[in-house]
Amino acid sequence: MKVFRDFRHPCHHSGHITTVGGFDGVHIGHQRILQEMAHLKGALGVPTLVVTFEVPPKFIIEGRTPDLLTTVNEKLAFLEASGVDEVVLLEFNEALRNTTASEFLERILLEELRSQWIVLGFNHRFGKGREGTPAFLAERVETLGFGLTLIPPLKYKGIPASSSNIRRLLKEGKVEDAAALLGRPYTVSGTVVEGRKAGKLLGFPTANLRVPPEKLLPADGVYAVRVRWQGRSFWGAANLGKAPTFGPDHPRQLEVHILNFNHQSLYGQEIEVEFLRFIRKEQRFESVEALRAQIERDLAAVRDLAKGASD
Repeated sequence: MKVFRDFRHPCHHSGHITTVGGFDGVHIGHQRILQEMAHLKGALGVPTLVVTFEVPPKFIIEGRTPDLLTTVNEKLAFLEASGVDEVVLLEFNEALRNTTASEFLERILLEELRSQWIVLGFNHRFGKGREGTPAFLAERVETLGFGLTLIPPLKYKGIPASSSNIRRLLKEGKVEDAAALLGRPYTVSGTVVEGRKAGKLLGFPTANLRVPPEKLLPADGVYAVRVRWQGRSFWGAANLGKAPTFGPDHPRQLEVHILNFNHQSLYGQEIEVEFLRFIRKEQRFESVEALRAQIERDLAAVRDLAKGASD
């Protein structure tokens, strides 16, 4: 997969099958778009092209700090795994913010990128003031000479697959529902760093992760997780929060106790944590002994889940 940083596209193909969007999470709705593009590629014989952004425009327009489902590298990896041929990865700047829908369609998509066919989600908007609606495109198909496919919404339990809905579910701790809309468990990658060492004192050593600041973390609490490290997979229990039993003002932290892990120190190494099931909310315990007893119950719940998965 080739990645470019602007519209001055160095690959002069006769045409592209193009889509545009934030693609944060590359969820089941995005995947359906990519599947349709792959189908059209077989019919038209031209490469697929995704125009996307380092940070989805919504965050910049609304002036919000990004809480991304996928970092830039994660998003590119998912797009490549989906068979995308080329990506134009953009910074959403003032020039793009002020580009009209007509200019974006005619100058960028059709002239610069030679889009022979455009595939978009049913509710995608583009251009200044979000004036580039599906109806706007449909009205111009014949006069401008491009193909258009609009992908209808995909739903789970009546919830449309959208990055916003997945963020909301994760912030509510509903990781299983989020996984259904993502098409896979929600994953956080990070570097193992030195932590509070409270887990080790309790008899349950943990790997403490430094996570990219733009990456969304689910609601505070305890989760059953799967940990991936150097091509191997382990079950574990993750605690996300501020460890209130050990006093106030602790920074929020993701720490994972990995079951049946007898390897060397993980400090400085990268691990992936898949959130599988919410077990309980984080809480303050009256004593370290009470916390230790609860951790035993949490780990028993994880072992039961792991046993059920292997049966």
